[in-house]
Amino acid sequence: MKKEKDAYYFSHDAGAQNDPKCMILIDQLGMEGYGIFWALVEQLRCEKNYKLPFTILSAFSKRWNTSKEKIEAVVKSYGLFKIEEELFFSLRLLRSMKEYKEKRNKYISAGKLGGKASVKQRLINAQPLK
Repeated sequence: MKKEKDAYYFSHDAGAQNDPKCMILIDQLGMEGYGIFWALVEQLRCEKNYKLPFTILSAFSKRWNTSKEKIEAVVKSYGLFKIEEELFFSLRLLRSMKEYKEKRNKYISAGKLGGKASVKQRLINAQPLK
């Protein structure tokens, strides 16, 4: 399956660790908790709707060599993720990806318009065949 060119891009706030929610997370779970947070955001970014089910947490715990309880704590206890039914997601990631897609679509549209203008200009300037 072909992946999009930007499949792994998302905006990352350089000062995220200074956010009060992240500061409390780091204070209570250390940098392991902070790493879990960013690993979850990265996983969410790879999902089509940027949401994941809670049932995946045990698989992450094995993969990341940490406990399911720590991952659940990161998801549920710090206000970093929104929970709806059996899914969790990041409102910040949703906003970031919406802005990114809007900007990307503007560039794509501008590129198409520019391409059409370029072709039109080349046709106007074209020499007739001899």
